Amino acid sequence: MLVRRTVRAVLVAMMLTLTITGTLMAGVGDGLKGTGDTEHILLKALVQLNLTDAQKSAIAGILKGHKDELKSDIQAVVDARVQLFEAIHASIYDETKVRALSRVLANKEEELAVLRAKIVNEVNSVLTVEQKAILEQAREDFAAMIKTKVEKILTLINTWISKNS
Repeated sequence: MLVRRTVRAVLVAMMLTLTITGTLMAGVGDGLKGTGDTEHILLKALVQLNLTDAQKSAIAGILKGHKDELKSDIQAVVDARVQLFEAIHASIYDETKVRALSRVLANKEEELAVLRAKIVNEVNSVLTVEQKAILEQAREDFAAMIKTKVEKILTLINTWISKNS
C-alpha cells in the first residue's frame, strides 16, 4: 500500500513537473521523436519549436527564476493529494476529513495553477507567432486525447456495471 502511494505521488509530481518544465526537453531533439506515446504530445511539440539559443537561454532563466517556488508548490500539491488519498481509502469513513483535505488540495492546486499560468505567460513572451501556433495545436491534441481517455474509462465503468447489475 505504501509503495502504491509513493508511486502515485511520484507520478503526480512528474506530470506536474512535465507540464511546467517541458520546455527544457526542447533541447533533447530526436530523443522524443517517434516514441508514439500520445502522452508526449506537448513535449514533441516543444521539440518542433526549434528554439534558438537565445530563446532556450531566456526560457531557462524563466524556469530558474521560479524553480524554488515551483518545487515547493508541486511538493505541496503532492503531499495534499497523498493525504486526501489516504483519507478516502481509510478503514473508517470520515466525510468531514475528506472534505477538509479536499479544500486543502484545491487551495494548493490553485497556487500551483497561478504559478503555472505566470510561467506560461513569461515563456510565451519569448516565442514567435509560429511557435505559439505549434503549441496551441499540441494543446488541442492533448485535450482531445484526455477527452478520449475519459470517455473510454466511463464506457468501461458502464460496461462493468451492466454486466454485474
